[in-house]
Amino acid sequence: MAQEGVTLSKAGEYAVGYLFMPRDEKLIAHFKDVISEVVPAPSPDQRIGTYRAAVG
Repeated sequence: MAQEGVTLSKAGEYAVGYLFMPRDEKLIAHFKDVISEVVPAPSPDQRIGTYRAAVG
């Protein structure tokens, strides 16, 4: 995570989630936009940290 510029909060103060995205770049961009709009952030310091592509 540090390589991607993401700093985590203390243990127990963050969560991890997995989403399976399509492989089409345009659809991936669309889903990222939708997720960013739909997933509520309870406070300004909470956000989606990073997206990672599947290998293979």
